[in-house]
Amino acid sequence: ALRCSLSRIEGGALLVADRGVPDGVAPTPQHIRAGIIAYVAGDDVYSAAEDGSDARNLTNDPAVDQSPAWSPTGDRIAFASFRGDDGRQALYVMNLDGTGTARVSPDHLGPSTDATPSWAPDGRHLAFASTRPFGASWGIWIVRDDGANLQRVGDGIDPAFSPDGTQIAYLGTDEAIHVMNWDGSNDLRLTQSGTPEGQPSWSPDGNAIVFGRYESGWTETNERALWIVRADGSGERRLTADGWHDSNPSWAPDGTRIVFQRQCRSRHMSSYHDDDAI
Repeated sequence: ALRCSLSRIEGGALLVADRGVPDGVAPTPQHIRAGIIAYVAGDDVYSAAEDGSDARNLTNDPAVDQSPAWSPTGDRIAFASFRGDDGRQALYVMNLDGTGTARVSPDHLGPSTDATPSWAPDGRHLAFASTRPFGASWGIWIVRDDGANLQRVGDGIDPAFSPDGTQIAYLGTDEAIHVMNWDGSNDLRLTQSGTPEGQPSWSPDGNAIVFGRYESGWTETNERALWIVRADGSGERRLTADGWHDSNPSWAPDGTRIVFQRQCRSRHMSSYHDDDAI
C-alpha cells in the first residue's frame, strides 16, 4: 500500500512512491536488475516487479535473512542470514528463483558476523563487512563466491564495489564515506559532514556515489537524507528533503533513478528521478 509520498522535492525533481510494494521493504545496494527488485519483508528476501506486482518469497526460512544483492548477470542473489548452526550471521548465494542456496562464508578464523555483501563485476567475488576473527572490529573483506581466497582489505562496513571493480566505497570507522582500491590501497575520504553516514551505492557509470547521512540533531529527530558526491569527493549535494528518514539507496541500472527506503508512519519503497546529472 502507498503510505507516504511527496510529489516534488528540492530542485523540482520528482519523488514517486511505487504502488503496491509490500510494507517492510528494505532495498539494498544492487537490488534492481532487469525490472526486478530484491528486498526484505519481515525476515525473508523477496523479489517483485518494480511496481510491486509478482512478489515472491525467495528464502522462506525461519531465520532472519537480509541484505540481498544481485549478481552482475542477474541470475543469482547474495544475502546475509542467521540460518547457520552457529547462530551467527553468514553470507549465502541463491539462484534468482530462490533455489540452490549455498553458504559462502568460510570457517577460516572461526565464527564471525558477516554482513552487507556486494558483488564484484566479475560475478565471482564478493566484498562484505565482517567481525572475523570473532570479536574483532568491523572490517572490509573480499571472498570468492565459493568461500575461497578470503582476504581483509580495510576497516569499516557497508562496502560497495565500483562498476569497473577497481575500487570499493565504504563507511569508515570515522563514520564518513571513503573510497579505496579493491586491495585496500589509496584510501580517500570523500565526506566531511561530522554526522553519521553510510550505505554508499555507485552510479552505473562509476562517476558518483549516493549515500545516507544523518542530519544535525538526528539523535532527537532521527532525520536522515540522501546525498550524492562525485567519486573524487567533489560536487556534494543533497537529494532528499527535510523531515524524513531515508536510507538504503540503490541506483537503477539506467542511472536515471535511485530507489531507497523512506520511513514515515510505516516503511515503503520510493524511487527518485534524478533530473540533474552530477
